[in-house]
Amino acid sequence: MELALKDSRDGEQAVQNSGNPYLHYYQPPKAAVIQEAECAGWQTVTPETAGDLSAVAFYAAKTLSEHLLGIHIGVLVCCWGGTYAHCWMPREDLAKFPAGQRRLDWYETRIDGKTDEEFDREFADYQGQVDDWNRRAEAYRKANPLSSWTAINRDCGRYPWPPPAGQTSFQRPGNLYASMLRRLCPYALRGFWYYQGEQDEEWPEDYFDLLNALIHRWRKDWRDETLPFLLMQLPMYGGQSETVSPMSWPLLRKAQSDAADRIPGVELAALTDCGEIDNIHPSDEYALEHEGKLGKTEMWVVLEAEPDGFIYYGFERPVTREEFARRIEDGTLTEVLHKAPAKAGDVFFIPSGTLHAIGKGLVIAEIQQNSNVTYRVFDYNRLGPDGNPRPLHVEKALEVTNLCPVEQMDFGPHLGKCPYFTVDRNRGSFQSVCGEDSFHALLISEGTAKAACGTETLEVKKGDCLFLPAGSGAYWVEGDCETLTAYIS
Repeated sequence: MELALKDSRDGEQAVQNSGNPYLHYYQPPKAAVIQEAECAGWQTVTPETAGDLSAVAFYAAKTLSEHLLGIHIGVLVCCWGGTYAHCWMPREDLAKFPAGQRRLDWYETRIDGKTDEEFDREFADYQGQVDDWNRRAEAYRKANPLSSWTAINRDCGRYPWPPPAGQTSFQRPGNLYASMLRRLCPYALRGFWYYQGEQDEEWPEDYFDLLNALIHRWRKDWRDETLPFLLMQLPMYGGQSETVSPMSWPLLRKAQSDAADRIPGVELAALTDCGEIDNIHPSDEYALEHEGKLGKTEMWVVLEAEPDGFIYYGFERPVTREEFARRIEDGTLTEVLHKAPAKAGDVFFIPSGTLHAIGKGLVIAEIQQNSNVTYRVFDYNRLGPDGNPRPLHVEKALEVTNLCPVEQMDFGPHLGKCPYFTVDRNRGSFQSVCGEDSFHALLISEGTAKAACGTETLEVKKGDCLFLPAGSGAYWVEGDCETLTAYIS
């Protein structure tokens, strides 16, 4: 992911505190064609060099260094936002399989015989539009620092996207593979961290084929068919474009999961879109009437938390609908939200209609009703994959939000219980039975153990999930571990 460290959350502070003599990176300058490529060199991470470094690369390397004390770590960074998988593969490879050839044909149709000079003029005009939009948005934010994206979108216009097509465009199949990725091939490495796919929302059915071919090509280039690939799963974004199916992003995530299941040496880092403030899930009745889907009741179990971890969990005091609407508009909503401290082991039951958001520094397990209806009233001023602000759902949120503090509930021996799920927590070894009335879903939230059902025994560790279909019968977990079990009762 291209997002620079200086532009990430608390970026200025992160850059100032970034210095680490054991962290080094090589990041080739962005170049859409090989003729524009410039020389780069290795740099040690310091406050003077870290600002433009990919934030994902920095934090991944920083975390790795905390587990490998005294070991020098070098990161090869190659990224360009808004790119397709086909940008990072050679054109001759794309021509060898149907999905790749479709990409080649599609983009050539978009170019439609355009000369490089015509493209240069088009792109210069496009870049001018982008610069104008950035200036308008920056000025607007300075004048209205608490403004919502609704207001920015209304007063500044929509972000210009997509860019024009051309032979020398960064989106043309194969261009970035030749101009950026191939320049890294002389360097030995231990594996890949790979986050990409947002732009491929137009081609979700093809994505596994592209990803499979890309992985094999990169391994071939580095002459090691066993090099590990860690895929960063796309977040749970639904897609808001009129030309893209709402199933596009789920299909992309499924393709990533299939790659991890079917390609040796490929793993998946599953992500939840944490930090998206003011997610409101409507009641079943309202959601069925207005969305044709059920609402969403859920619960969060905190697995890890920084010392100052918190969540927004309903309101600190009762508010009126009018005050709620006003604070959404003027950006002061968080002043009346209940900021609940969160530490490892805490449990939050979130009935549909409860305004909630995850704060920074938390890892949670989320158990939810089978629904994906969310009403968003504030979005941290973020852009969607099309470069535009994601839509808000203020009017619908006003209809369904519980405007009072959340009432605490007693679930007896269970962590949580409602018509949609029951969740139990077991510490250490235990036995249970998965009957005909429900599946059992197990998450190992701490430690290591052995799990057995029927004739099958597995070694499991923190983060592993087990799914037992209904009727699986008796099973047991044995070890120094903590297990969350979800089922319907």
